[in-house]
Order: sequence, then C-alpha cells, then structure tokens
Amino acid sequence: GLINSSAFSSAKYFFTNFSSSNILGSVQQPCEIISRLETCVILSSFLKEVPAGDIKIVVYLCLGRLGPEYDNIVLGLAEKSVIKAIAKAGCVSEKSVSDLVSKIGDGGLIAEKILARKPTTLFPTELLSIHDLYDGLIKISLLDGAGSIDLKIGILVSLLSRCSSLAAKYVIRVAL
Repeated sequence: GLINSSAFSSAKYFFTNFSSSNILGSVQQPCEIISRLETCVILSSFLKEVPAGDIKIVVYLCLGRLGPEYDNIVLGLAEKSVIKAIAKAGCVSEKSVSDLVSKIGDGGLIAEKILARKPTTLFPTELLSIHDLYDGLIKISLLDGAGSIDLKIGILVSLLSRCSSLAAKYVIRVAL
C-alpha cells in the first residue's frame, strides 16, 4: 500500500512525544484503522500540524523510507544484527531475543516487550527526537566496509536506549 501504517505510527509517535505539540492523541490509532480513507484523513490532519522544517522527515518515515525511492537508501541491517541491538539495549541475552523472534516474529513487538523491562540508569539520557532518529538511521545507511556492522549495531543500540519501549517498537519496524 501507499501508506505504511507501522511507519506512520512511528513518525506520529516520535513527533507527538518528542516535541511540544500533541498532534494526534493515541499512538495506536492508525494501527487500528481499517479503512484506507480513514487513514488518509488522519494522515492529512497530522501533516497539517507538522512544522514546515520537519515535513520531509515525517513524510519519509510515514512511507517507511529515509528518502525518495530513487535514492534507494538501505540500512543494510540483517535480522541477526537487529537481534543483537535489541539484546544490548535491553540488557538481555541474544538467545532470549532469538527465542522471542521464534514465538512472536515481529521485531517491533519484541523490542517493545524487552525494553519495557530494561533497568533504568542513574543518569537519564537525552530523549530521542525525530531528527535524532532520522540522522541515526541515515548514518547507519552510509556505513559500509570492514567493521561497519558493529558500528551500525552501536548506533541502533544508542537510538533504542534513548527512547521508550513503545517508541522502540516503531524504531525497529522502520529499521527492518
């Protein structure tokens, strides 16, 4: 379809929760909408509220992309790399994440479940903004060559450690 509802929820979530505006309310709403027309109406209302400087990033995330299709921006993250990132960010073993992959299958739901239980740190980290998310994902896409996989995993861990468990669900869905 033209609108990727998981990516749409991701962009809406980040924009709603990491800026001062409360644009659409419920984070889960687009995932529960069945009608394409209803989705378009909500997306249209949402985009009217997005500041002009953020519209490009928000639209790309709503489409599940990081740029125009002709740019062919690819993150180059295999499922195994994403499993490692979720495990590191959630302070759990890779085996426990792999077991959940076998049971659940949805990387986003797995990240949400694991990161909901992660221990809190003594020093709070800076919250993840939509610009931080986008810039981090672009950095991942630009890395190539020897040692790049570990760097990509490190950036993804950093993104995951700076967001809530619900936000992590959508970060992983965009990354995959």
